[in-house]
Amino acid sequence: MQYKLLLVIILAGVYATEVRFTYSGRAYDSIHQVLGSSGYEVPDCGHHVEHITTVHDSDLNRNVFAFDLHVNPDDDRCINQDRQRTEMAVDAGSPSWMHGSDGKSFTYDWKFKLDAGFKESGLFCHLHQIKLDGGNVGDPNMTITARSTVDIEVMNMGTIASAPIAQFKGFWVHVREIITYGPTGCLDLTITRIKDGTQLIRVNKCGIPLGAKGGMIRPHWGFYRSLGDKAALRDDRVLFADHCIGEGKTACVGL
Repeated sequence: MQYKLLLVIILAGVYATEVRFTYSGRAYDSIHQVLGSSGYEVPDCGHHVEHITTVHDSDLNRNVFAFDLHVNPDDDRCINQDRQRTEMAVDAGSPSWMHGSDGKSFTYDWKFKLDAGFKESGLFCHLHQIKLDGGNVGDPNMTITARSTVDIEVMNMGTIASAPIAQFKGFWVHVREIITYGPTGCLDLTITRIKDGTQLIRVNKCGIPLGAKGGMIRPHWGFYRSLGDKAALRDDRVLFADHCIGEGKTACVGL
């Protein structure tokens, strides 16, 4: 019996804690099940429609999440009117093992699709953010941003990788992100177009400032854009699928 107990302890240390989303029923309910009671930030308060919904995608032949933003009247949670936000995120109410801190490693794995007619301005439109909550809060530590290119930006370091946004529009892409948090953190990120297997972005870099600075680091996914150039935008939708959040560097395999 002692040997069996020891084996369980060893296995528990080998296999990472991870969670995967389901895409059935109401999207908000599915997000709550994984991220907790306040796992999304949407402009529903001013524009009384649900901005994250579950839809069927014919390319993947399964249900996915649709994140919507409307040029008018959507804003940022009825707080800021110069930007718009429809996102889901790890937050203080999420399971504690998901909270990022210095020295911890996570695997984030997901897919997203921009519409073939997606309109981006020259200002920010973040599709994914690594942000600090608490401590010395400032700009995002890292973003995947749609502008004239899809950029990966790290705070205080500028763009570290990019690819033309035309290579993304109308196609599902698979993102696998292995990240170690810390003042000199590491990012191992691959973005691959699913249709033909083309690798669009590859980053494998350490020495990046991804530190917690006394707070909690948390990932965001969704659609967060500036309204500084409204004329360049349209009502738009970004699709997301197959999200997995895993603790450690070897989680979320087989997606």
